[in-house]
Amino acid sequence: MNPTRRPASRPTFRACGRRPASALAVLVTALALLGACTRPRGGTETPVDGAPIAVSVVELSPEQVVDSSEVAARLIQDPQTGHLEVEASVPAADVAYVEIGAPVIVRIGGEDGKPCRGRIVRLGAEIDPKSRTLAVEIVLDSPDGAWRPGMAATLEVRRRVIQAGLWVPLASLEEAGTGFAVFVDEGGVARQRIIETGAVVGNRVQVVGGLAAGDRVVVAGQEGLDDGRPVKIQPRDG
Repeated sequence: MNPTRRPASRPTFRACGRRPASALAVLVTALALLGACTRPRGGTETPVDGAPIAVSVVELSPEQVVDSSEVAARLIQDPQTGHLEVEASVPAADVAYVEIGAPVIVRIGGEDGKPCRGRIVRLGAEIDPKSRTLAVEIVLDSPDGAWRPGMAATLEVRRRVIQAGLWVPLASLEEAGTGFAVFVDEGGVARQRIIETGAVVGNRVQVVGGLAAGDRVVVAGQEGLDDGRPVKIQPRDG
């Protein structure tokens, strides 16, 4: 098929957006994911009493995190204007985050590809009942001169931007009663901290209570730790 032409069965588009998912729904999803991704302590060899345990740590600092998903797309050419556009099918779970006029990022070549900004100009009239996706079209602001119709692309759908928070890997969490805890390195000694968790993005969780910037959180080797145990810091893998 000539990539510059639009298919005859092209979906009808609408010119209105959808309201984002409720904060409660997002919170319930985050907590469910947190429970599914954490694991109980144990399952490793018991260390010699009093011997330091080798662990890896990260020093916490506030950072902005973008919660987003990636959607497969392709470049097309508008037959009337000749402009390069992007055509994608957004999964139903992410439809609440797309609306007419919303800015987006498009890449060619995966995560390492050069990004190009654009904006959503058309949305499908309804979600396709078979694929459970919604047709979306994007106009690119200033596409790379090497980009051509028919090329595969990736559309980044931004769900939210979380400003200046503290984040730890989900794998660093330990079950502590009805909540969760992490270990921090305090001068070569492991100390358990009960934490309050927030949003979950990818394989990390936001910490909204119990830790502060500058804390050195144990992110590897914590399986055999107890509060007060001596630790020996080693470089992180990778």
